[in-house]
Amino acid sequence: MARHKGSKLSENHRKNLSKAHTGIKLSENHKKSISKGNLGKTKLIRTENHRKNLSVANTGKVGNKAMLGKHHTKEAKSKIKANNIGKIRTEETVDRISKAKSKLISEGKFHPLSNFEHGYYLSSKTDELEYYASSYELNYMLKLDSKTDVKTWTKKHSIFVKYEFEGRIHRYVPDFKVEYIDGSISIEEVKGWLEDVDLCKFLAIEKYCKEKGWRFQVR
Repeated sequence: MARHKGSKLSENHRKNLSKAHTGIKLSENHKKSISKGNLGKTKLIRTENHRKNLSVANTGKVGNKAMLGKHHTKEAKSKIKANNIGKIRTEETVDRISKAKSKLISEGKFHPLSNFEHGYYLSSKTDELEYYASSYELNYMLKLDSKTDVKTWTKKHSIFVKYEFEGRIHRYVPDFKVEYIDGSISIEEVKGWLEDVDLCKFLAIEKYCKEKGWRFQVR
């Protein structure tokens, strides 16, 4: 029989060979020749550290050091999404995610998707880049820069408050923190229109401002 010495077998070829040998019993002489052929060959022995390193390297769980700087493929993301369908998040998990997300937004490190005009504006008053999520916000930034009674302003104020709406706890990040020349501080919200949920948000931020000795204004 011709041998394929030095050649690589394709995956299909290997499957066909495996299928062809299914159910075939080896003779005693064949078994002895296989055993003899393996004499002197070194068996790979993995240490405990080696096994741990392999385990870490092959783990795709979020937060694993092996995944730092790497990105899931679209196929992997689809599988992860499919695996999470039907799973119920606990209230504690939902609250933790809400808090983390609100913190990032209030620090200017995360911007929710916006269907309106959005981008960055360089303030002439503070020399800071500020993100605007609508044309209303951009126009108000221009106004704040032009006002002589405004000392400084920012959207990166690290302020977010809890509020309840329809029986569930949410968090609200206000638009602007404005400091005036007279030393007073105001939290200012720019709205093109109002919704039912806004009343709950505003009551929560008004309470926060009152405790701080600040004002809250809707523009």
